Amino acid sequence: RQYQTNLTKSAKQLYTARGKLTTERNFDSYAANPAGATRAFKIYSSLNATNAQASNNQTLINKFSTAYSALDGAIDKIAQEMGDVPELGGLDDTHKSDRASYAQILNEGADAIVQMLNGKYSNDYIFNGTDTDNAPFEIVTDAVSGKRLLTFRGWKVDVPKNGDEYIDPKTGQPVADPDNAGQNLTNAQVYQKLQDMSKETLWVDIGMGFQVENGQVVENTAYNSALSGLDIMDFGLDEE
Repeated sequence: RQYQTNLTKSAKQLYTARGKLTTERNFDSYAANPAGATRAFKIYSSLNATNAQASNNQTLINKFSTAYSALDGAIDKIAQEMGDVPELGGLDDTHKSDRASYAQILNEGADAIVQMLNGKYSNDYIFNGTDTDNAPFEIVTDAVSGKRLLTFRGWKVDVPKNGDEYIDPKTGQPVADPDNAGQNLTNAQVYQKLQDMSKETLWVDIGMGFQVENGQVVENTAYNSALSGLDIMDFGLDEE
């Protein structure tokens, strides 16, 4: 019996030694080494967090690089190089006969800019703030005036900041106010909507110590990765 007991112990020790050698693990369960398991879990947790932060950083770098390339093409190459000449030429009465072709060039340039600002990184739209599943911009034909209008998430970008009723460009009809039954949205309310959308945040942990207080992210512990096309294209109407 003693021999069998010693043999069993030796076999168990051999099995344990083989397990450590092949798996490079000092224990197989938390109960086998609570102190060591606790340290290991902390290390794995830190390693996973570091890997996630590194992945977030790389994703941000790639996203902003793609965004920069799109803006370089839309602003520098199309808006300035392609747009300045026909725009200035169209103001000169000596080029009246060329204004139709100038308009065509400008319209094509506008379409190209919108296409670039509706660009994606991976499967996400870059310039739509927190709504990365849908294209932000669209050029539509106004149902009332017949003019081409730029919209952001369906809202007119060139909306004045006044108390007049807002008219939907696609339907030509007022839009009901969801917060006030029986009332319609005003231009000022839509302008505020655009302003709110331009300030959306999409927080990412990049290794600064992500913290949340009262359900809100502490801003200096995270990075806002949201990009809004409204910050680039602007919105509303100026004095003219």
